[in-house]
Amino acid sequence: MIAAYAPLIAPPSAQAPTPNLAPRDVERLADDLVAYHARFAPLFQRSEQRRAALLYLQGQLLDLERKTIEPLAVCRREASASLGV
Repeated sequence: MIAAYAPLIAPPSAQAPTPNLAPRDVERLADDLVAYHARFAPLFQRSEQRRAALLYLQGQLLDLERKTIEPLAVCRREASASLGV
């Protein structure tokens, strides 16, 4: 039996998302993200892995065009350098 699938919708490539969140919404989402991470943190054997996973999740809330690991790492490195960390 062949299942019927909905047609695929092409993503809006090369378009930055339109932000429509208030700062208080992002703060609430950040808290929710920490709680979400806490559910999975015990699955990471090493503390470095737990920290990296949380940093990755937090990076998803940044105002970046691309949210893959490389832009997140570059953004974090630049932020650390500007803070003198």
